[in-house]
Amino acid sequence: MLANSGKHREVRTDLKPDLWTGSTVIFTWSQPEKETHEPLVTNASVLTYVTVGDKRFKAIELFEAMADQWRAFLVEEGLFEFRPGFPEDT
Repeated sequence: MLANSGKHREVRTDLKPDLWTGSTVIFTWSQPEKETHEPLVTNASVLTYVTVGDKRFKAIELFEAMADQWRAFLVEEGLFEFRPGFPEDT
């Protein structure tokens, strides 16, 4: 669903009617130019999100939380081996 959101900008599934995914672009603007008095776009970044009911979550934060939950589960089950030296293990 998230992959299609990037292409179609908004996706909904009939299996979960309160679950939507979408994406938008966030622009960063410069101060207006002295000669034209027009601001310029200095950066554009894509935000992909998941909306459940009336709550919106950034997709990257959702994936990070899911990874943390899986890691905790795998550690508790003895299926994850700690390897020092990796930045995410500090």
